[in-house]
Amino acid sequence: MKEFIIRHKYFQLLTILLFPVLVVIIKESDYLLWECIPTFAEPLFLKSSNSTIWLSLSLGYVVSYVFYLLVNFFPDYHRAKEKDIESFPLRCARHREIELLLQDLSSIWGDIIYTCVNNGLIDIIGDLDIDQHLNFEMIKRTLPHIKLNENAIVYERFNREVKWIEKILLSIERFKEDANVYLTRYKDMEPSEIYFGLFYLCNTSFIVGQLPLLINPGIHIYGINSNLQNIIAADNLEDDINNTCKYIKYLNKWYVEEYTDLIKNYKPSQKILREFIFFDSLDSEN
Repeated sequence: MKEFIIRHKYFQLLTILLFPVLVVIIKESDYLLWECIPTFAEPLFLKSSNSTIWLSLSLGYVVSYVFYLLVNFFPDYHRAKEKDIESFPLRCARHREIELLLQDLSSIWGDIIYTCVNNGLIDIIGDLDIDQHLNFEMIKRTLPHIKLNENAIVYERFNREVKWIEKILLSIERFKEDANVYLTRYKDMEPSEIYFGLFYLCNTSFIVGQLPLLINPGIHIYGINSNLQNIIAADNLEDDINNTCKYIKYLNKWYVEEYTDLIKNYKPSQKILREFIFFDSLDSEN
């Protein structure tokens, strides 16, 4: 539908121009029908000296407008609606993959920030929120508190401990694999900002895709007990960290907006979509 809107972006203007054209047709018409026009409006409908020319031009505009509707606008609108219906399952799958990518990213910096806040290592105002707290200053404040050889997760039931270095490297590896699949599968779908954002996070960001390249030399220099502050020279990477936060926030913003649009256009008859958990409540309501 976005392609249709862009293609017919002047439709409203053409429709607005139709009203003065109709006034000209009424004004220059010889039919007695217009004798019922109120007296105060008569000056607007006085014939001009070139009435035939204006009438011909106005009638030509109306004919062209009707031709445009029948030949271009309505067929394009019908095709756009059909395309939206056909692409709906693909949009749902893409939305789910972005959700998984956000979970991968959250498993890195979301868990790092949460751990620091939950353990009282850093203070925040209000609740944790990605738009408010995912920024250069917050990430810089967390770095000294995350020691690579300390436990990030403890699974007591399985007697399993996951170190921060293991958690970070596995999360980044999973994110890069999932993102590269996305970049291949949906490269022709809008918006292109998602494509560039994921490409940046995978291949340029020093706190996501390129972080493993910093960890190993850092451990070699500072030892296995080094913290992220030893690994990431935040003051030298401020622009990169700001860009990384910007693209993560954009992915999250798109995820929320796309979810709203999918819910609005969801139809219970599309049974294949019941596999997507976020439609369960809608099915129960219907």
